[in-house]
Amino acid sequence: MALNKFYGHNFNTKICFGKNSKPVRNENDGTMKTYFNKLIGPFFCAPYTRTMHQNFQLMGTEFQSTRQIAVNHQWVGRKITPEMKYAEMNGEIYQIIDNSPDQTDTPNGVDILSLKLAKDISLPETEVTDDGHF
Repeated sequence: MALNKFYGHNFNTKICFGKNSKPVRNENDGTMKTYFNKLIGPFFCAPYTRTMHQNFQLMGTEFQSTRQIAVNHQWVGRKITPEMKYAEMNGEIYQIIDNSPDQTDTPNGVDILSLKLAKDISLPETEVTDDGHF
């Protein structure tokens, strides 16, 4: 059984890509908070399943607590720029740890992204601009 074959119905989760905003001061208590600033999306992605052996090999590395997803290279992967360090999926913000782009340039090529849950970035209730304002 092939573990990661991708078909159209596998791409069923929406994902947006962006960066973090400049820190914004909370008017009520004076604390600083950083928000997710969406740049492109939403697109659709598919889960990428690792084997148990691959999970054991990742222990003790920066990829230990990551999840992997697949995005279409031509429609999504080419649009991801180096400034896009975060992704929002299912109401959670993830840091993009690694982007493994498809080098074949085929229409069905997929890029594999390694994502780690970002605890220091919040999802804003409204859109955040580049200057950190809502």
